[in-house]
Amino acid sequence: MSTFEHLWQLLVSHGVVPDERAEAERYWNTYNLDQQRAIYSKIRDKIRNGKFVNYHPVIAIHDNVPKLKTLTMSRYYDIYHDSRPTDGWRMVNPTGQQVIYYKYV
Repeated sequence: MSTFEHLWQLLVSHGVVPDERAEAERYWNTYNLDQQRAIYSKIRDKIRNGKFVNYHPVIAIHDNVPKLKTLTMSRYYDIYHDSRPTDGWRMVNPTGQQVIYYKYV
C-alpha cells in the first residue's frame, strides 16, 4: 500500500471530502518520504487526540506540513552530548566540510 493510501484511509475514516482525492494525491506527492511520514503522524495524532483536522484533504495536508529544523554539529552536541543522530534527527554533510543535523517537526 502506498503512503498516500495510508493517509487516505486515515482521512476517509475522519470524514474528508472524498471528491478531492486526486487533487490531494497530487499535492501529497510534492513531499518527500520523510515529510509524508511526518504529515501522516501529525494528522493521525491530532485525530486520536480529538484535535481539529480539516475535512478538505488538501488543506489537511497543508496544515500539517512539518517545518524543517536544523542544528550545527556543535549545537547538536550541546543538546545531546553525542554526535550520533537520535530523537528523529538525521545527519548530513552537504558541503563536505560542515555536518548539519536536521529533522521535520
